[in-house]
Amino acid sequence: MEEIHKLLTADEGVIEAGLRVFFTDFGASSLNISINYYSVTTDLVEYLALKQKLNLVIMRKIAELGLDFAFPSQTVYLEK
Repeated sequence: MEEIHKLLTADEGVIEAGLRVFFTDFGASSLNISINYYSVTTDLVEYLALKQKLNLVIMRKIAELGLDFAFPSQTVYLEK
């Protein structure tokens, strides 16, 4: 959470006053983190570009830390 908070604080497109990063829940196969921030732009296209950029930065940081994302999975057993 600290690393994500630092990444978002460093971006000029994020308003620091509204930034929140918290570990919120234990999922069935995950640890859930809530990330909330306000952007300096009100233009939808600019906001979506910022959101994409930040998501990619977060993904790279997670990989750099040797962590991984939990993706839903299901096992199906077939009987003969």
